Amino acid sequence: MVHLKLTKTYKIMKHKLVFFVAIALLSFCVGGLQAQDPVQKLDQVKLMKQFVGKWKADMGKDTLLTSEYKDWGTGIDGNARMEVGGKVVMEMRQLFGYNSKTNQFTEAEVAKGSDIEVWVCWWTSENRMVGVALENLSLGEKAPIVVEILMKSGKSFQQKVWQNGKMVFTKTMIRQ
Repeated sequence: MVHLKLTKTYKIMKHKLVFFVAIALLSFCVGGLQAQDPVQKLDQVKLMKQFVGKWKADMGKDTLLTSEYKDWGTGIDGNARMEVGGKVVMEMRQLFGYNSKTNQFTEAEVAKGSDIEVWVCWWTSENRMVGVALENLSLGEKAPIVVEILMKSGKSFQQKVWQNGKMVFTKTMIRQ
């Protein structure tokens, strides 16, 4: 009798567990699909074109960062330069190319004297773009280093760098 009672209780609990796991899985899948829909509908190329133009950031202590981005097909060709006390300490070339299969941009950037870096970036909303190193793409926004761009009305944008979930750097670029 006790064995029969335990067997019935076990079966009931097993069915409830299967039911709750199925509901949780369904919620996760539907939630994931809904979260992806807005990104898929964003015009990634149009949003990226917001960067076309000249930008400047005063980084403090006589440090100035300037960037210029030019329209180039479905991508952008850019260069950046950092000066400290009037002396150039960094120059970089950047090429952003749109990949229609992934609905993302691949960015190749080369700073003088450094190895090439390859990043993948995409707009998550009308004013937010995220970028991760190509080798960490499978981790998405959980990558060890994530660059976040927040576009502010086309006149400025804020760049934040996150390392292991903590913001380690921020700057604001102003359109010139």
